[in-house]
Amino acid sequence: MSSFEASDIALRQQLDRFRPYEWLYQTARFGGSDDIIKQYLDLPTDFVLPLTIPHGIETGTNPVPEDIFSPEPIYLAVTESVRDLASPYKNVLEFPHPWLMLPPAEESGSPKGTLFIASPSSPQNNLNLLEGIRRIDLPKPWGIILKYRGLDRADFEWWEAHGFTTHTAGLVSTPSFYIEQRRILQSYESVALPYLSSIGVFAAHLERNVFAIPNVECWIVTGPDYDHIKQGRDIVVRSTWSRLLSNSPEAKEEADRLLGMQYLIDKNQLRRKLLESISTAESPVYFPHIKGSLLRRLAIWAASNKIPAHKILPNPISVLMNKVRYLANLNKVGVMVGSEFSHFGVVGESRPFSFSHCLSYQTGWRSGLGDGPKKVPARRTSSGTIAPEPTV
Repeated sequence: MSSFEASDIALRQQLDRFRPYEWLYQTARFGGSDDIIKQYLDLPTDFVLPLTIPHGIETGTNPVPEDIFSPEPIYLAVTESVRDLASPYKNVLEFPHPWLMLPPAEESGSPKGTLFIASPSSPQNNLNLLEGIRRIDLPKPWGIILKYRGLDRADFEWWEAHGFTTHTAGLVSTPSFYIEQRRILQSYESVALPYLSSIGVFAAHLERNVFAIPNVECWIVTGPDYDHIKQGRDIVVRSTWSRLLSNSPEAKEEADRLLGMQYLIDKNQLRRKLLESISTAESPVYFPHIKGSLLRRLAIWAASNKIPAHKILPNPISVLMNKVRYLANLNKVGVMVGSEFSHFGVVGESRPFSFSHCLSYQTGWRSGLGDGPKKVPARRTSSGTIAPEPTV
């Protein structure tokens, strides 16, 4: 019997009210976060964590917290700034990132060479990144970690043909994702990024040298109204990344702050803090789009019976039409083009993103949000003409 089971039976019975909704708590599983937290805090393996654990590390780019509209009732905030962003939406728990609670790493050989972080998979993105890598001089051997979601399997052969060892940590939903990501990072002495990536924070925490690859244009499929990144806090982004890229003790200090090291207190205190936060949550789910009390009660009852009514309420006809457009590959999407390092003025040329709208079939067959377009849609220029597609 764990220490939790021995001393907190009554509290556990109270927290069991979240169990019928466990199937909804998907972000708590990102990277294996739920298993990491439960193992670190000696919680039962079947303990339910109704937490939104964002899959990215906030460095100032988002005016709205990542994954904030997920149905979990509590948001895990690793810094005060994230707490301030999230608190208008849902209950907030100030807590360290699960990365800081990973079990001890296995012994590995001396790190060597450079690990490059791939852009979202697409022929144009691959070519742009390769050209960017060739403009800089970083230690060999070279490896590259490929984003598994939306990955074209041909990318492995393409990068290997250009002299890179290929890696992937798998899907972010894989329980061993963070463990595998750490293992890959520990094999290299340097890490190079074409965009603002959480891997840069993890690498700085591991005291690896972190470099930016300037002026690498990246094409990303987004939602049709996804231009909020242009409203990011540029000064915060620049100051944060200047420290992460300093390759000095300041880089690890900044990474530790962004991961919530300040909240990594005594395990017993941390466990109690977590349990108290869960016990005070008023609702087991967060459905902000459902306003009416009757519909809300219906959605919560349905969720307790594993019926996803919240996905079609309050307007099922609109949801049905969107589904039809998706199946026909005619849903509206956006395409964002540019370099995050350039957009926020961190390194390289200072140049903002361009953002255009199109239908999903123009980016390839059902390119997912955050993926690279499998084909590059033509862009309308200021003169009103259609620019030719770039050659891949």
